[in-house]
Amino acid sequence: MTQNKIDILALQETRINTDSMENHEGFTFYFSTSVAYEDRIETEKTRQEQNNAETKTTTLLELFNLDAENMGSQLSIAQKCANVNITLGKSTGAS
Repeated sequence: MTQNKIDILALQETRINTDSMENHEGFTFYFSTSVAYEDRIETEKTRQEQNNAETKTTTLLELFNLDAENMGSQLSIAQKCANVNITLGKSTGAS
């Protein structure tokens, strides 16, 4: 982004399953997902149960897909734009 002088960048289908914020090399990255926090916690419990079980009832791929993000979005903003007022919200996809 620095090399191409890009201050704001929006991406779709990032497949990151957390609503989170990260800072890297002068940019702030905001990630959004449709996967609920509670679903990730429940999935982690299921994975732990399957890891401890002698007989596996769920395949590794099924366990991975329990909380996999199929879409996801991301917004990157340069630090020099930090004073710009941006409101982020979720869309249900319905009109």
